[in-house]
Amino acid sequence: MDAADGPEIDGPAAGPIPTPSAPPVAAWYADPARRHQFRYWDGSVWTGHVATNGITSWDPPYTDDPRTTASTPPTSPVPAPPVDVAGLGLRRTRGPATALGWLLGIACGALAARIAAAVFRIVQVRTAQAWDESKDPSPIIRRLQDADNYLEATSAIAALAFVAILVVLIVWMYRSARNAVALRRWDNGLGPGWAIGGWFVPIGTWFIPVLLVQSIWRGAEDDAPARGAPRRRSRAIGLWWACYLLGTIGYYGGSTVPDIDTAQTARDLYTADTLTIVGCVLLGIAALVLRGSVLAVQRRMRVITSDRC
Repeated sequence: MDAADGPEIDGPAAGPIPTPSAPPVAAWYADPARRHQFRYWDGSVWTGHVATNGITSWDPPYTDDPRTTASTPPTSPVPAPPVDVAGLGLRRTRGPATALGWLLGIACGALAARIAAAVFRIVQVRTAQAWDESKDPSPIIRRLQDADNYLEATSAIAALAFVAILVVLIVWMYRSARNAVALRRWDNGLGPGWAIGGWFVPIGTWFIPVLLVQSIWRGAEDDAPARGAPRRRSRAIGLWWACYLLGTIGYYGGSTVPDIDTAQTARDLYTADTLTIVGCVLLGIAALVLRGSVLAVQRRMRVITSDRC
């Protein structure tokens, strides 16, 4: 062959031949094979890393060179894919999450006030036991009544805070669960409607809410939950639920003796106030942990959904 006819090509080419419009840098781009939303370009070839709505999977690598064959999935990681959230009808959760953060902070203040009221009554009961019978009992009786009034007031404030928190938490859970379903990041067999009903179903109220919050937390992780994979659990959410259950038992156990007129003995008041203090401490821990968990999930979902939640 003459040199003018060009060089002769023996054997396969050294590598795949990208299209003229091949991207200049490694990143996620629209899948040129049109089988998925995105495909990862590693700077030289279209890899088998594909993603749809943030769910990564493996697909035979795309190439316009018929001499390039599909390979096995590589073990090297690639950056997280983008999520196309347009048209998914995502619910706004920023408002409920922010309101929940404020309400949980207020609840901690109300619980601290109730602890102070319980300690005040314990002190007054001890003072009454040591009171000199030869003195006028009016001052100590008045202080005992004041202690009861303080406990009643803090109990009313705490009850209002609890109702407000429950309403806002249900709204946040329901919307977050709906978003996780829309993004295909929901790994719970229970539907989003259980974010409401789970709080009111007998027996189920002891475990359904925490299962849903755990699923919401998993759906907000960088790696979407994979079907069939072991379900990861947040220790913080587990701590929240344990403190909430134990704190509720202690809190309402202390309410069985609401005032000095109901108590049979001073020991009854001591027991009730001690249970109240323990219950309030546990509920305060639960409120702080839940606040941190909700805000963390919210921050992650804002990144995943490009600030659409």
